[in-house]
Amino acid sequence: MKKLFFLSISQLLLVVSLQAQYLEFSLEKRVSQSDLIVEAKVIDQFTYKKDGLIYTASELEVCAVIYEKVAPAAENLTTFYAITYGGVLEDEFNTWTHMLTLQRGMEGLFFLKANNAIVPETPPSGSSFYKVYGQEQGFVAYAKNDEWDFSGSSLFESFNDIDDYIGQINEITEENNLTRSCILGSKSGLVLMLDTAIVELGEITFQTSIKGQWGKEYNLEKVKIQVEFKNSVNLSQYGFSVASLNGTLTTNYATSWSQPNQLNAILEVTKNNSTTTYQQVGDQFSDYLEIAFHPSLLAVGVKSVQIVEAKFKDGSTVFDFEDLDILYNKFVKEHFATPSITSFEPAAVCAGVKADQSSGNPVIDGHIIIKGNNFGDVDPIDFPTEMPNNFRVEFITDISTILNRVSRIDLYCCKSLPKALTTIAI
Repeated sequence: MKKLFFLSISQLLLVVSLQAQYLEFSLEKRVSQSDLIVEAKVIDQFTYKKDGLIYTASELEVCAVIYEKVAPAAENLTTFYAITYGGVLEDEFNTWTHMLTLQRGMEGLFFLKANNAIVPETPPSGSSFYKVYGQEQGFVAYAKNDEWDFSGSSLFESFNDIDDYIGQINEITEENNLTRSCILGSKSGLVLMLDTAIVELGEITFQTSIKGQWGKEYNLEKVKIQVEFKNSVNLSQYGFSVASLNGTLTTNYATSWSQPNQLNAILEVTKNNSTTTYQQVGDQFSDYLEIAFHPSLLAVGVKSVQIVEAKFKDGSTVFDFEDLDILYNKFVKEHFATPSITSFEPAAVCAGVKADQSSGNPVIDGHIIIKGNNFGDVDPIDFPTEMPNNFRVEFITDISTILNRVSRIDLYCCKSLPKALTTIAI
């Protein structure tokens, strides 16, 4: 009965809250109404109940204080918590619309309001609890956008320059506790994009570019890329090579590739110790590597491409990049993607093809055409042993161009279509 009653109350709150309308708060209003503005990351959470309602307390790992109206007691020893409405506590669940929800790992800028009313009955020692002013408008979440650049966003705003946003806050508060993002300064990231595919007779060349993330510039030390294939392959048979694109790396870096096994290849770029000249990687994509191979390698199938190791040098110290990404272009998505079936022609057939009939003629009974993308190599069908001896199964693959790979399978069978399809391996 307790659970049913609580659910009814929650549903009532949901219906009432749906009638509410968002009221946009300007940056000036959020700043003026906040007691504390910080850059922080949610590192832990717990739920508690107060006056019959469930709340979630999110522990904040504060990177920097941007504005502080009233300093909390023993500031350096204080653990900061941001309180949000709702959560799960034992066998009860409470959710709200039009209210902020935080998760572990979220990071950004918090507009916090001092709070003494809805703290836990037994709060952790040395803790300060704050409400987020403006709810969904009171937390500016940091993330990467579609262009692999840093961005910040809340309910009514989105921007790419967090330092400028902090500057706007400083103008309002007339303080300069922080001029550059602390969280941004602690991050490092690298993204490799597989760009243009140049297709020539007997060779395909991928041109790649590289970019530093979080709007920063890095002295590149080392990058190791792993290519995982769907089928066993010996790359030396496909004229595989890796080199600097447009001489970007010049003589300051060594490029190489190796195969630890027949399903993986490692591409590596390493700084030469004999020179102090580094390739600088900034916040714009720049030429990096070109990878060439014979077009028939496409039929082998690439399962994944990823950066497995990357380092940069800052001063006299070499650091690992924390954030590594691969950005695929349209060509790679189409030709290294998961196989898919788009159509069958005809929709149903069960007549079969006799052994003395020729293949490849769509008018023959039992001829099935399966169309799709990225089929790669096709394995033979293992039909049931009860197939009549005077019938046969054939595979014919039609490749109009190497770029389309295998886009059509002609299948001759004497069994029902669904049963035949269960044995196709692509």
